[in-house]
Amino acid sequence: MAKAKAEPAATMTTRALSGELALGALVAELVGTFALTFAVLNTTGNAIVAAITLLVLVLILGKLSGGHVNPVVTVGLLVTRQIGWVKAVGYLIAQFLGAMLAVVVASHFITGTTDPYTGAPAKLFAVAVSGDWKPFFAELIGALVFGFGAASAIIGKKEGYEAAFTVGGALLVGLIIATAGSSAILNPAVALGVGALDLKNMWGLWSYALAPVIGGSAGMLLYKLLQNDITLGLRKS
Repeated sequence: MAKAKAEPAATMTTRALSGELALGALVAELVGTFALTFAVLNTTGNAIVAAITLLVLVLILGKLSGGHVNPVVTVGLLVTRQIGWVKAVGYLIAQFLGAMLAVVVASHFITGTTDPYTGAPAKLFAVAVSGDWKPFFAELIGALVFGFGAASAIIGKKEGYEAAFTVGGALLVGLIIATAGSSAILNPAVALGVGALDLKNMWGLWSYALAPVIGGSAGMLLYKLLQNDITLGLRKS
């Protein structure tokens, strides 16, 4: 009986990568982040609208991509070893592209229109970045709470409405906390969309990109640590 030919290493690698990173998941993350960013732009960053939008997106996209729509979630899951780097990089690219697309579409809608309240020419919602540490720590703490809640849903393997309400609720609480010292975004992709990330202003990058990623990852790691500790304790007892 003839032996089957061994597949080339390159082919095996390609199959492994395509298995980890599906096109449908990338499209889901792009569309989801587009919708979330557009909602934030259209409601000048309303925390309740952002939380409800995320809740609905998790319900819609959960089976397709997990419904991350936020680099904080994606990086946090990478740090806690829930996903691989290939999926993480693909998701991050899709998320930032979705946010930028939302800006383009939103800009098209407001071009030539006037503010219904002031009568002045309408402007795209943008976040003003202050040059101090308050926004950094506000985003850090808010993202830590959000990351802990997101880990509860994802690492805790919740599904459907339970997962959606957990993630959406955690975002709402995190945003409320962050309002104490920042514009309360907790999402680097959305922050790019609302103009908070500017290479000329390092405070924006520190506060609205680095701080939420660090806080969210810390929150997820904390949840995983507590979960492992509880599991170990149950095994001993």
